[in-house]
Amino acid sequence: MKACGVSRAETEVALLELPEPSSPEPGQILVAVEAAGVGPWDELEIDARWDVGLRPPAALGVEGAGKVLAVGAGVTQFAVGDRVLAHEAPLPGGSGFWAERVLINADHAAPCPPGLDAAHAAALPVNGLTALQALE
Repeated sequence: MKACGVSRAETEVALLELPEPSSPEPGQILVAVEAAGVGPWDELEIDARWDVGLRPPAALGVEGAGKVLAVGAGVTQFAVGDRVLAHEAPLPGGSGFWAERVLINADHAAPCPPGLDAAHAAALPVNGLTALQALE
């Protein structure tokens, strides 16, 4: 699958061809990425200052939105075809949202609000969590 990421730690971002993510394990979902967030934290991933479980060669990105392609055992809150948004760190598949598909924990995803396009949904997770933490 096509992805934007790094071929090894501390390298420039490049277009990569990566293997498909594995099938979801219990509690996980496989998502077809429609849009991904980009932020200053992604630079921390590149030079390994933030360990999110990235295993190069890998796609960057810890937030995004898309459609569920497959669900692992025990996942009841999502079904194939559901639109979701998510923030995932660490990355259980070792690769992030800057790819065509990403494997994430279902508990780290939320249903995408109706009428919200993927580009706007992908920007919500980190910003929403930041606002929540400020209020707490």
